[in-house]
Amino acid sequence: MHAHLARVGFLLLVGLILAGCQRVDPLDQVVIAPSPVRLNMWKSRMEGPPSLRQDFEAALQEIRYGIMMDRTASGSEAVDQALRAMVDGRTLRQVLRRGYSERLLRLESELESYNTSAAYVAEKREQHQDRLRALQEKILLTKEQVQELEPKPGESRIKKGDEPDEMPVRVKPGA
Repeated sequence: MHAHLARVGFLLLVGLILAGCQRVDPLDQVVIAPSPVRLNMWKSRMEGPPSLRQDFEAALQEIRYGIMMDRTASGSEAVDQALRAMVDGRTLRQVLRRGYSERLLRLESELESYNTSAAYVAEKREQHQDRLRALQEKILLTKEQVQELEPKPGESRIKKGDEPDEMPVRVKPGA
């Protein structure tokens, strides 16, 4: 009976040791950020590859942008306080998800602005092209009108000196 109990105890101990050695997903780390100092301390102890740290910093920046865009807070201290309130006690996974969501909102808004601007530019370009075509048509029509008024071969002019010998030419100022 003692051997059986010892064996069960040994297996239980081995199970606890293995459970304690089990690797925890770095994304399940809980961010501690009640103050700037505590957030910096947490960042210095954060587990995971350097790319995860970079992603975390990028997520924090996107959340800051979101706070400013939503006008949740203004001024660096107020924005920092609002940021820390949003991430304190959350898992790293939740913070990254929030950061990526904020980035997505920002990029979609930027795309919408770009599309609006592109549509405006396209409309102005079309208007410009219409004006250019109209101007070219007027030039051709005017040239035809000038050509029609030229004396035909063998035709004499009514009064000498009434018509200019040459077409007028405008000189641009400063040229």
